[in-house]
Amino acid sequence: MYEMYDSGIDAAETKAWRENNKASMNGLFSAAFGLTLNKYLGTESAVFAGIYSGRNDSRLAGTVAMLVKTLPIVVSIEAGKTTAHLAREVSDQLVDSQGSDIYSFAEICRSLNVNADVMFAWQGDEFAFDTLCGKPAKIEPLRLSEAKAPMNLSVFIDGGKIRFSMEYRGDRYSEGYIRGFLSAVECALIGMVRGKWLAEVSVLSEEAREMLDGFNDTAADGVFPTAPELFAKAAEASPDEIAVIARSGQVKVTYRELWCKAKSIANALIKSGVRTNDRVALYMERDEDIYAVREGIMLSGGTFVSLEPEYPDDRILYILKDAGITRLITAKTLYGKRNTLFDGLDILFTDDISKDVINGSSFDLPVKIERESAAYLIYTSGSTGNPKGVEIKQDNLPYPQGLFRDGTQASRIHAGLLFRHELRRGIRQRKT
Repeated sequence: MYEMYDSGIDAAETKAWRENNKASMNGLFSAAFGLTLNKYLGTESAVFAGIYSGRNDSRLAGTVAMLVKTLPIVVSIEAGKTTAHLAREVSDQLVDSQGSDIYSFAEICRSLNVNADVMFAWQGDEFAFDTLCGKPAKIEPLRLSEAKAPMNLSVFIDGGKIRFSMEYRGDRYSEGYIRGFLSAVECALIGMVRGKWLAEVSVLSEEAREMLDGFNDTAADGVFPTAPELFAKAAEASPDEIAVIARSGQVKVTYRELWCKAKSIANALIKSGVRTNDRVALYMERDEDIYAVREGIMLSGGTFVSLEPEYPDDRILYILKDAGITRLITAKTLYGKRNTLFDGLDILFTDDISKDVINGSSFDLPVKIERESAAYLIYTSGSTGNPKGVEIKQDNLPYPQGLFRDGTQASRIHAGLLFRHELRRGIRQRKT
């Protein structure tokens, strides 16, 4: 549970606005909530569950209980719509939907195979009392063992102020995420009440806007090390720590082992004639060797270009030609299945390199790595035409970790730079 009291708008302002614009409070707050979801999802329409209470079945007239019904709420933000129009539209929808409340939102979700992940509840004025039927009474809040929905927002008017109360599943959302989301809902509400056009409503708080502006503040003092330099520092500082865990935990590779294999690959490439910025393709399964190959190519001064075994022939052939590939690193079993694709290339097999791993290798770089040299070349999906190659340079890689000025700290987060690729087949990164 997370609650936010100090809203930048009070209840009196929202009530005056809804009276002037002939909308209900439920409609206004539901619209603001839906608008926030649209912004988060990047869509023009969002569907979520709303609630209302009541009993329209005579058989329930004598039932002692609080009956709550769930209904779908659809919030659409088409271009040219005003905030008042949206609030009235949602207000009318809430009333109209009650005529079909025999079908609950849960039943609709089951019928259409839709996940009911988000719920909104307008609770209205909070009530407080200290007596009941003339006798002293005390309110005891009930603690739930789990949230009613993965994200369940209730809004109250509490002492003239607006209170946002969010139940959420901790296995899906962090408190920081929920805090940011509620700030966005508050911004949407303020924008609707104080603005006119939906297109002008922003869900960015001042804190969020400053954070986004800071993303472009990339100026930094000093010179950052290249990725191979960070790798060398990490291996030298923590040689016996686990760098890679693969094959569902059956294979573990230390930093020393990873360094030795990567340096063996680098030496083999240098011996074959690889120089700075030469592009070397790797065609490999996603196993423990893929990290050593990537690092080895960069240690040689080369630029790695990944080719997935799942790629169709035409994509592989296009990338090989477009990137000007003359060398390929792969395993013999993979090569044998599609060797005709690689005719004319110099092939280096990991099977042969693994037989000649330099044990006890020093942590010196085999060649000097220029900061302006390319680290890797990555291709787009090609969904809108031919895949496009994007070259990432060495001096671009360390900047996400720029706060870590100390050399040891920088080396320890090397995993966050190049080992962050999440592999589908069992390789995972050890957190350092």
